[in-house]
Amino acid sequence: MLVREDYKKELEYPNRTISIRDKDKKLVKRIQEWICLNKYHTPNWDIEVDIDGSYGQITSSAIYDFQELYGIDNPSGNVDSKTWYLLTLPLQKAFTKKDFADKIEYKERVVSYMEQFVSQHPTELFQNSGAWVRSFMKGKEGSWAAWCCGTLCTAMDHAADSMGKSMSEWIDWTWSCDELLKSARNSSKATYYSPKQIKENPHLVSRGDIFLVMKSSSDATHTGIISDVDGDVMKTIEANTNDEGSREGYEMCKRFRKISSGKYGIIKLL
Repeated sequence: MLVREDYKKELEYPNRTISIRDKDKKLVKRIQEWICLNKYHTPNWDIEVDIDGSYGQITSSAIYDFQELYGIDNPSGNVDSKTWYLLTLPLQKAFTKKDFADKIEYKERVVSYMEQFVSQHPTELFQNSGAWVRSFMKGKEGSWAAWCCGTLCTAMDHAADSMGKSMSEWIDWTWSCDELLKSARNSSKATYYSPKQIKENPHLVSRGDIFLVMKSSSDATHTGIISDVDGDVMKTIEANTNDEGSREGYEMCKRFRKISSGKYGIIKLL
């Protein structure tokens, strides 16, 4: 009952070996992306190549070094199914289906999927582009594609699927923070609290809540999940950010935010 399965397209591999002068530019670009992305995932790997769709000597040499690093017998510089598997392993781990006990409630399942996603350190290439972004954003990418909401909704989608349900029972899938807010306000299985309400009643905030950075009563600019609360501090998991707290960052990571700042709206999933 998954709404979004775009990640599967990123893992698709043709039934052939890709080598120098391969004409499939789209596929070659995907290989080049993962050569670059693995610097965030693979110890002792810091090689980058141009993502230009041309499988030349530089791309082949990078693949050869990658195969050597992983101890593949007879490294060739060509991408076979085993090499592709190793290149994309972080994405495969991130989207591994989780088994839950029946009693585990929906919001806990959402947190669990967000924790699984962040454990693989999803990271963009350029501004809001690359395999991770497309996996969370209906296969789309580009400067407009702030992927914080798409990532959260993907976790909600997988959590609902683990219960044999559709996430639309709670909130509709969206890549827009404003649409997420609107959907929560119209839902019978979610409750929204404004920044004013949260500032006056910080005890309302708990693990499994969705936070929204609010610019105005109808303008939400960023979102993520709350994984824990410690006094006035909420621990969050969020995408399209960074350690400095940018809402247009390059990665998915864990952060700390001050509840009493007065800028956070909260969605409670019921």
